[in-house]
Amino acid sequence: MRNALRFRKLAHVLVLSLACWLTLRIFAAVDGSEFIGGSITGPIGTMCEVAIIGFLVGIVFAFPFPRVASGIGLLASLLSLPLLLYFIAPGPFRAVFRGEYSVPLQSNFLWSAWLLEPAIAVLIVVAFSVWNLFSEREKVKRPAT
Repeated sequence: MRNALRFRKLAHVLVLSLACWLTLRIFAAVDGSEFIGGSITGPIGTMCEVAIIGFLVGIVFAFPFPRVASGIGLLASLLSLPLLLYFIAPGPFRAVFRGEYSVPLQSNFLWSAWLLEPAIAVLIVVAFSVWNLFSEREKVKRPAT
């Protein structure tokens, strides 16, 4: 039982690290451009920054407090979702969030491995976080007195 718990914590750390790195990779590609200064895309960039920090905090809390790390991982996943949806599905995103966009829409969906990898990693973070939140707590055996 103890080894299974260690494996689950280690797997959670690895998945959080992967999601953090892949989200940071996408954010670094647009950081410093006019994307961050837009009225719609600016808050998306800010949410992505908070998500990256959330993934890092989740990594730190994964071993001592796995349920807290799971909650933080779920929140970070939710915060990184708008940036991923903006790049994967720009057509539906623009239909929902109307505004002035400086770049014309070229297609409604963009399927590339560079964009789908972080989305899949975020889905795996959600799965591991839900698994940690709803799994049984480790019962500590107390010696008989």
